[in-house]
Amino acid sequence: MPVLWIVIAALAVLWLGAGVYSRWISRVLGEDAARETPALSQADGYDFVSTPTPVVFAHHFASIAGTGPIIGAVHDYSTLFVSLREKGRSIGTICRNVMGPGAFLLFIFLLIALLALVTTVAMLLRLLFVNYLPNLSDPKLIPLLITDIIVLLLTGCLLYTVPAAACWEPETR
Repeated sequence: MPVLWIVIAALAVLWLGAGVYSRWISRVLGEDAARETPALSQADGYDFVSTPTPVVFAHHFASIAGTGPIIGAVHDYSTLFVSLREKGRSIGTICRNVMGPGAFLLFIFLLIALLALVTTVAMLLRLLFVNYLPNLSDPKLIPLLITDIIVLLLTGCLLYTVPAAACWEPETR
């Protein structure tokens, strides 16, 4: 029975976080649902495209699944919010323009530190697969991994050669 109480307490904390804390953060940042996003105000068919909600959710979920537990969802929300306020510019560009070159260098340093952290986690996962899950480190999987890499590279290249509007019908809001 004690495990049930732990699960109930965890669900209560999550509910409070989603219901109370998220509203407080949106009030602090001055969220305005009527404000037009860069995807609508600067639509160009390549970088700024109105995207269906399931696609945006999938991208965000994939991004936060890797470093989300380490960095936190509030950081993701805050950086996306600031980027929207600055017409879709990257956080590095915003740091350089708003806070000066020192903050930009700090941003680059933190980015490199984050990449080192992700690399460390990837190496630990590699050790896990090689040492503790020998069936998954079978050489027969190498062609599959190479195929995955090729497909991902081609997909990345297509993102910059085919207008995104050709892939789906943009939502109108």
